[in-house]
Amino acid sequence: VEQMMAAGWGGQNTVRECEELCEKCPEIDPILLRPIKDLDFDENINKALHSLNVYFIGDLIQLKESDLLNNPDFSTVMITVLVNTLALKGLSLGIHLDNWPPEILQGS
Repeated sequence: VEQMMAAGWGGQNTVRECEELCEKCPEIDPILLRPIKDLDFDENINKALHSLNVYFIGDLIQLKESDLLNNPDFSTVMITVLVNTLALKGLSLGIHLDNWPPEILQGS
């Protein structure tokens, strides 16, 4: 993922680039390939997530609430915002993805 970020993925990618990524990874739910910026979190949440190398929704949903509670960058309010925002998308924390990250995000 870090290699993809260096290449401009995540906060800088356009809708077209996301669509192209989805076309290259048809086995992955397209929402998981969206950057976390698409969830419209405030700057503090985005910075805290980036400090954990979380750039895509697929990265985020694999985090456990307990991991966030143990991280000094996250407050309980921030975690509540994360949980509620994911719930609106039909997602939650603590989801294991066998095929994440997809090969294209691994820089292969």
